[in-house]
Amino acid sequence: ESIEGYLSKNNSLTIKEYKTNDFEVVFATNQDISIVNKLGITINGILGSSFFRDNLVEINYQTKKIIIHKTTDSTLKKIKRKYNSAKVEINKNRPYILLKTKINNYNHSLNLLFDTGLGDGLWLFENDTIQCNSNYFIDFLGRGLTGDISGKRSRVDEVFLENLVLQNVLVSYPEISFFEDMKMHKTRNGSLGGEITKRFNWFLDYENQTFYLRKIRSSICLLNIICQVLKCNTQVLNG
Repeated sequence: ESIEGYLSKNNSLTIKEYKTNDFEVVFATNQDISIVNKLGITINGILGSSFFRDNLVEINYQTKKIIIHKTTDSTLKKIKRKYNSAKVEINKNRPYILLKTKINNYNHSLNLLFDTGLGDGLWLFENDTIQCNSNYFIDFLGRGLTGDISGKRSRVDEVFLENLVLQNVLVSYPEISFFEDMKMHKTRNGSLGGEITKRFNWFLDYENQTFYLRKIRSSICLLNIICQVLKCNTQVLNG
C-alpha cells in the first residue's frame, strides 16, 4: 500500500563544507512504519535520489566514506584515467545498469536497479527466460518498508562487470508477489546490491548517466603477493 507523507522543499542540508538550501525532504506520517525495527540499526531516514542526482558522488567502500565532488572537466578527466565507465539509464530518478550474466549455461543481458541499500549481491525476477536452477532453498531475504520478503537462494554461473568475471555468484529470487503492486520499470530484471558493489569503489555521475568503478584490491591477495616476495627473497638469500 502507498505511504502518506509531507513533501517539504527548500530545506538546507550541510555536510562539512557542502551546503545546499534547495533540498527536498519527505516526512512519513504513518507511525506504524518503523525503519529502525526493520533494519536493526538506528537511522533517521533514507538519503534519496535528489541528493545523488545533483552531485558527483564517490562511494569508497575501502575507507567507508561518501565523498561529494564538484562536477568539473578536470575532475572527470582524472576519474576516466583510473576508472572503468559503465553507462546507466536514469528512469524516474532511479539508476539502472546493464549487466551480462550466464545462468544455467545461457547468456543474459539484464537491466538491474543499482541499489546500494540491498545487502545481497544480486536479486533476479523469474520469468520465461530467467529461471532459478534446481539447486536452491527457500529463505527469508529481508524486510522492506512494505513487509517481509522471502524467496529462493541459489547461484548463477557467471556475472560480468566491465573487465571482471565473477563466478558462482550468490543470487536471490524474491517472490514476485511482493513487487506486484509496485510501479516498476518495465524492462527491470532485478537489482544489483552491496555484496557485488562493495568489491569496487564508485563515482556516481547522474548528470551524464555514467557510473565509474574500480576493483578494490583484496587484502588477502596483497598478503599473498607479499608472502611470495618474501619467500623468493629467502630462497635467494639461502642460495
